Amino acid sequence: MWTRNASIEIDAPAARLWALFTDVAGWPAWNAGIARIALHGPFRDGTVFRMQPPGMEAFDSTLRDVEPERGFTDETRFGDTVVRVRHVIEPLASDRVRVMFRTDADGPDASEIGQAASADFEDVLQALKRHAEQRDGRHDFDFLHGTWRVRNRRLQQRLAGCSNWDTFEARTTCLPLLGGIANLETHAFDANGGSPGLALRLYAPQARRWSIHWANGRDGTLEPPVHGGFDGDVGLFFGEDAHDGRPVRVRFTWRRLDADHAHWEQAFSADGGASWETNWTMDFAREA
Repeated sequence: MWTRNASIEIDAPAARLWALFTDVAGWPAWNAGIARIALHGPFRDGTVFRMQPPGMEAFDSTLRDVEPERGFTDETRFGDTVVRVRHVIEPLASDRVRVMFRTDADGPDASEIGQAASADFEDVLQALKRHAEQRDGRHDFDFLHGTWRVRNRRLQQRLAGCSNWDTFEARTTCLPLLGGIANLETHAFDANGGSPGLALRLYAPQARRWSIHWANGRDGTLEPPVHGGFDGDVGLFFGEDAHDGRPVRVRFTWRRLDADHAHWEQAFSADGGASWETNWTMDFAREA
């Protein structure tokens, strides 16, 4: 058996780390080795998730030994070699924990695959620490409450080498909900912009992460969400979607410019985040 351990101390309660672990869609925010991930069921023993590292084929892993606020194991089979990664949360104080990743690999390629699977653990743990210790961001979108005049630029064709843009105006209103951990933003576009739309934003206090859902007036369906948060005046949010039947990674970027101006843009990546094409921008000017 090939084994390796890596650990770090984090100034956050066990409940917050558990919220980050069980929020599988949010793993790419602190694990750069994940381009796409999807959990096929609840976070419990036996549930399978599919993960794709950047530039690699996707593979399936199975959750084992799930213990709330204490840890879990993901088990992956690569041919005749089985790799198990145990994620341990060890409370040190009420608001401090030690997180350990333990890798065990069995099989003919245990050493090679085990080393590849755990090579970035120190970087992942450092990113997890930064993510867990970040400030409470439930007020990050307070700046957007009110009514705005918005200038839109939208690429006519996406992921097709197009350089032609449509421009149109909109009036947007953003209202806080649920005591501030949610907000609803409605868009009324001019005739050139097409149907109206809305954005629903929800904040998860334990995971300290926003989810943003968009729906337009054509079909009333919420599109797959993007997730993330702000660092200073810049917010980055990522998610998975499809464009013309082609899987794409989606990125929203928010910039708070001042009390009366803000900027938003959307970009797609068809190569797991290696390159991005911006396809929609909005410049906000406050009316009220």
